[in-house]
Amino acid sequence: MRQDDPAGEFAGGFFYRIRELFDLLNPAKGDPGIWGEDFEEAERNRVDLLASEYAGSGLCRHITDPAERLAHASRMVEPIYRQCRRVNRDADRPATDPARFKVSQEVQADGALLLRFLATKGVDT
Repeated sequence: MRQDDPAGEFAGGFFYRIRELFDLLNPAKGDPGIWGEDFEEAERNRVDLLASEYAGSGLCRHITDPAERLAHASRMVEPIYRQCRRVNRDADRPATDPARFKVSQEVQADGALLLRFLATKGVDT
């Protein structure tokens, strides 16, 4: 169990709520959606949205300063968000080519739910 989540809440409702958020975050094929075409800005906006949800869920209620709480929430959700992104590898490109990996704009809750499982049942920390 995580030290910053002694009650095990990190693995609870937050992960199911982000499932709903991911439906909003995923653009339709060929559509930049509500996030526009600036990929990096869209990534920051997505992490900020998830961090706000995390901070609002009470999981970091022990932090009283709102700015510090949001910064903490961002640090917590950013790795989760990265695990929810599909990455495709182009085997024809050299291993040293950074363009070998293509990150999809689509986010999937499966990565988050796997992390939830590992945090609560699969890994003893």
